[in-house]
Amino acid sequence: GSTYKGNDIERFYRYGLLTNAELQIYKPWLDTDFIDELGGRHEMSEFMIACGFDYKMSVEKAYSTDSNMLGATHEAKDLEYLHSSVKIVNPIMGVKFWDESVKIPAEEVTVRFEQGHPVALNGKTFSDDVEMMLEANRIGGRHGLGMSDQIENRIIEAVDRYSQRRHH
Repeated sequence: GSTYKGNDIERFYRYGLLTNAELQIYKPWLDTDFIDELGGRHEMSEFMIACGFDYKMSVEKAYSTDSNMLGATHEAKDLEYLHSSVKIVNPIMGVKFWDESVKIPAEEVTVRFEQGHPVALNGKTFSDDVEMMLEANRIGGRHGLGMSDQIENRIIEAVDRYSQRRHH
């Protein structure tokens, strides 16, 4: 995600300096040794796939995807153009809720809290917060929960359009 020309690396750089003016920032995409050893995004994607990692991404996709267990963003490449639609995205954390052929049945979800902390989903108690978050992702993903189409004004003064799925 944090390429030399991207918004993320500039945001990390600027916010980091706000908290500590002496902070040394490493920008891997500007390090020729890093690039010589690991290549670019294309080479890194091929490497992960060759090593058997379930990378969930195509090397030749028309957009970029960044994800963690709290959500995923699909952005850049073809999504930068306003004539492109979020409909080109193949969500990695859910369904294409905009596709009329995708049937999304209603589902009631219950969450039990103890002392303000979620501990159970649909009657199943979780002792591991990560497992509970992953189950919440599965439930939300079945419904395309949190998927939105957004345009942002980037720090580097470029406009970026992206599709985002976040848990609130």
